[in-house]
Amino acid sequence: MDGEIVLYGTADMSEKVYEALSQMGLLPRLVFYVDGNPNKIGATLHDREICSPERLLDGTRRMVIVCSYQKRLYDELLNRYKRIPLINLYSSDALWIWYQIYVRKRKITIEKLAELLFMFREEGKKSLLFESVDVIITERCTLRCKNCVQMIPYYVKPQNYDVAKIAESVRQFSKLVDGVWNVRVIGGEPFLHSELIDICKACVQDNFVHITVTTNGTIVPKDEVLNQLSELPVDIVISDYGDLSTKLEGLTGKLEEYHIAYSVLDDSYSWYQTGMPEKNNRTETENDIIFQNCKSKQNQSILNGSLYRCNYSGAVEPFGLIDNTRYDLLNKEKSLKEMREELYQFEQRKNCIQACDYCIQWKEIPVKTAEQLERKYGGSM
Repeated sequence: MDGEIVLYGTADMSEKVYEALSQMGLLPRLVFYVDGNPNKIGATLHDREICSPERLLDGTRRMVIVCSYQKRLYDELLNRYKRIPLINLYSSDALWIWYQIYVRKRKITIEKLAELLFMFREEGKKSLLFESVDVIITERCTLRCKNCVQMIPYYVKPQNYDVAKIAESVRQFSKLVDGVWNVRVIGGEPFLHSELIDICKACVQDNFVHITVTTNGTIVPKDEVLNQLSELPVDIVISDYGDLSTKLEGLTGKLEEYHIAYSVLDDSYSWYQTGMPEKNNRTETENDIIFQNCKSKQNQSILNGSLYRCNYSGAVEPFGLIDNTRYDLLNKEKSLKEMREELYQFEQRKNCIQACDYCIQWKEIPVKTAEQLERKYGGSM
C-alpha cells in the first residue's frame, strides 16, 4: 500500500506519535517533519529533515498527522489545506485511538490498521472521533450529592433505564462513528442496575478503545457479577468520597480477587456548583460564548436512545424545562450514511443549546465534594 507519512509539529506530542508509528511498524513511511517555527527548518529529528509547511505543496499524496494537544491547530490546518486533495490531515488523537485499538485489544491486524490509517479521505468525507462518551444507565443512586451533574437527587421516582434500548443505542452509535477513546458507563450508581453486565457487553465494540464503569464505593457486587466483569475488557473507576464510600475497602479487595483493573479517584478533584436548574435569561450571544468555551461539551452522553452534547443537557430535559438539542440514534427512517452526516453536523455545532441558559457549571464555582442533600426530593434507591 502506497502513502507517505508526515508529522506536522516537533514538540512532545510528535514523540508519542513517533512511538505509536514505531509500535505499528509504520516508521518506514515517515518521510519528514513539518514545523512552522523558522528556527527549526533544516534541522533533523529522528534522522528526518524538519521542513517548512511549503514542502507539503509539492504535489505528493501524503498522510499528515498534526501533532498537537490543541485541536485549534488541527482545525486551522484543515481549513488551510481543505482544497488540496493530496494533503490528508489527521489529528494525533485519530492516530492514537487506532493505535490503542491495535495495542490494547489486538482486534485488528496491522494490515487492517494500516488500511484504516491510509484510507485517504474522499472529498467531503468527515471523521467522527470522540474523546469521551458517557452511557447513562440509571437514575438510581446510593448517595444524594447536591451538585451531581446528572441531577440524580432531584428525580422524584428514579429508575433504571431499559437495557435493550441502551444496547441498541450503543451499537448504533458504534456503527456511525470512527472511534471513541473512552466510553464511561455511569449513573447514578451503575451497580444498582441488575443488567449491568449486558450493558457492558454492548459497549465492547472494536472502535471503542477504553471502557469504564464509574462507582461511588458504596456497593460490593455479587461474585456472579464480578466473575462476568472479569471476562470483559472493562475497568472500574471508584470515586472515593471518604466516609461516604463505606464499601471502598471491600470493593477493591474483591476487584483484586477477580483480577479486575480499577483506579481510585480521591476527593481532591474539583466539584463545581450545579444545583436544581433555573433559567438565567442570558442573551443568545452570551450563551453562544459559554457554549464555545464549554469544557463539558467534549464529554457527551447517550441517554434514552439519544446523544446529548453534554451530560447536563441530558440530565435537565426530564424536568420539562427545555426542548433540548439532541441527536436521535434510533431513527429507523434514515440510512447510516444520512445519519452519519447529520451526526457530523450535530458535532460541528457552534451555537448554544437551550441547556446553556440553565447551566452555571461554566462559572466553576467550587463546592464541597459530594455534599449530601437532605431527603427533600426523590433520589432513593
